[in-house]
Amino acid sequence: MDLIYYLGWDAETDAKQNVQVKMPLNLTKDEQVIYNALENETLGIDDLSLRINVAQSKLAITLLTLEMQGVIVSLPGKLYKLA
Repeated sequence: MDLIYYLGWDAETDAKQNVQVKMPLNLTKDEQVIYNALENETLGIDDLSLRINVAQSKLAITLLTLEMQGVIVSLPGKLYKLA
């Protein structure tokens, strides 16, 4: 029992250490609108553009920025979801 403790194999300790805390995101207004739209579902760029009423050219730039920040993930088929 002591060997398990000294080797750091205590399951209760490991469970407490693996808790992730969500940090507040410092998003621009446009980024926040996209974040809110993707909060509950995965959307394609066409649907996202229609839903938030933003031109696809501007949307593509903002999506790339969010992806580089690790906020969203690009999926095959021009789909996006929160990371």
